[in-house]
Amino acid sequence: MIISHRHKFIFIKTRKTASTAMEIALSSICGPMDVLTPLSGNDEQVRFEFSKLNAQNFKLSFKDLSLGDWLRFIKRQHLPQHTNHQSAKLTKQRVGNKLWSEYFTFCLEREPYSKVRSHYQWLKMQGRCTNPEDYAKKQYFRKIQGSRLYADSTGKVMVDKVYQMESMHQVLNDIEKRLQLAPQTLQLPPNKVKKSVAIEATEETALRAYYEQHLKPYFELEGKF
Repeated sequence: MIISHRHKFIFIKTRKTASTAMEIALSSICGPMDVLTPLSGNDEQVRFEFSKLNAQNFKLSFKDLSLGDWLRFIKRQHLPQHTNHQSAKLTKQRVGNKLWSEYFTFCLEREPYSKVRSHYQWLKMQGRCTNPEDYAKKQYFRKIQGSRLYADSTGKVMVDKVYQMESMHQVLNDIEKRLQLAPQTLQLPPNKVKKSVAIEATEETALRAYYEQHLKPYFELEGKF
């Protein structure tokens, strides 16, 4: 997640949507006062190589706390902080209505089934699920519901723009225009495909069928973009 005061934008980070690559690209135009939440694994090093910036300003001060943050502080006795996959709802509470309305807020989304398939392969590689039924039974699919991050409890989209991952070139061009950046200012880092296991054709068919019959309703909002 990024809050850029230099360029007046807020990027909400969704899952399995190339959002880490976008986050690294956006970090390259950020300044010392901007909020960059920590990345996992080797991604933080990639960001530094790309932008000369690491995670910064993500720890909250008392003046930044929302009502919910105060309750969490009282319960846990330590200050909350901005997190990588922080929801638009919580981010808006923390930055305030005025700043939220003045900044350009956006995120990335992806065709729902391809997102489920990618997530399923990644979890199977880790040994955390064995088949489509197991994936659904353990409710793993809820982890990648983008609507939980960029919409409120009624399903109303809270960000100004939900971009499609599949059209990344056009996405970068549009962001550059909105932020008044020179063309090709934003560059994605080299593609580093995360390891996953291949799935057989019969398993692919079963996963698709299970998605259509049981999981598709959970991704109704995502399918509209």
